[in-house]
Amino acid sequence: CGGDEFLVVAPGIGAAEAARRARAILETLGTELVTTPDGLRIPLSLCFGIADTDAVGGNAARLVAAADVALYQGKERGRGFVT
Repeated sequence: CGGDEFLVVAPGIGAAEAARRARAILETLGTELVTTPDGLRIPLSLCFGIADTDAVGGNAARLVAAADVALYQGKERGRGFVT
């Protein structure tokens, strides 16, 4: 969770389903190793920050900000979290 960040918009699934799907991805990819260009194998690190439009009143900017806050809460917990 220290490199790239991606935003996924999944209308209609709600926060609970988004968290379930994120946990499934974490379980599947959380044990993978990534090979760097110089051949070093390092563990893949994943964190997910979940935000719901219902919690922020449907405002896109607040939705992205809430997801960012949740993501960094996961990072502070040691990574490999869905928050």
